[in-house]
Amino acid sequence: MNTKHHIIALLLGIAYLFAVIWPIGLGAAIAIPAQWLAPWVQETPILAFAVVNLVSLGLPMLLVLVPLVLILRYCWAPEGRLPYLLLLVPFLVMELYYLLVMPMLTGQSPLFALGTNLPKDLVLVLATLALARLLRPKPGLQAGTA
Repeated sequence: MNTKHHIIALLLGIAYLFAVIWPIGLGAAIAIPAQWLAPWVQETPILAFAVVNLVSLGLPMLLVLVPLVLILRYCWAPEGRLPYLLLLVPFLVMELYYLLVMPMLTGQSPLFALGTNLPKDLVLVLATLALARLLRPKPGLQAGTA
């Protein structure tokens, strides 16, 4: 039974990977005035771009992830946290590819790419774990009882 939940979680993860393309495109198109970022960029450019990345990409991606976590929980009710983490595996593999290959192609610093993308990815993983913990069945309650 657990294998079925893991496969379903991976399939939902692939659906998530395709579903976040639109929010990533919108987030990348957001124009942020240079006056807002100039003080931050002078002091800590990685932090400035990490915050922008988290707000413009991370939050919309989290909004796409929450319904998939709820679908996984209420349609298949998996036990444990592994199916919820498997939901993120396709996206995190794509992010790993991005972090390894893109700095070589663009000449960008790998540390800069890691520093700007890691907060967004950590928020997604931590939010998924928090939702898995919040939505887990209470001990002693059976399905259909309040």
